[in-house]
Amino acid sequence: MPAKVSTLLDRIQLTLLFWRLKPGIRGFRLGALGAESERRDAMAKPTTIKIRLNSTADTGHFYVTRKNARTMTEKMTVRKYDPVARKHVEYREGKIK
Repeated sequence: MPAKVSTLLDRIQLTLLFWRLKPGIRGFRLGALGAESERRDAMAKPTTIKIRLNSTADTGHFYVTRKNARTMTEKMTVRKYDPVARKHVEYREGKIK
């Protein structure tokens, strides 16, 4: 038979061990018990991705921006200002290295 629990803190710790509870940010939560924790830990992919817009004026200038990959499936092209060429040119989507 275990020794007599004397303090309230010891009683709480024994209760937590018995129920496999772990201290969390907002109180106590049930510990990891298998598939439930795997579902909870899995995160969704972000809808926006970072892309690089390369200048078509061959100046080497580029912009970095985001686009929604689910709604814009084709490559993005946009007219923006190229400070090296000092005029508006077309920028095309490229990979971020």
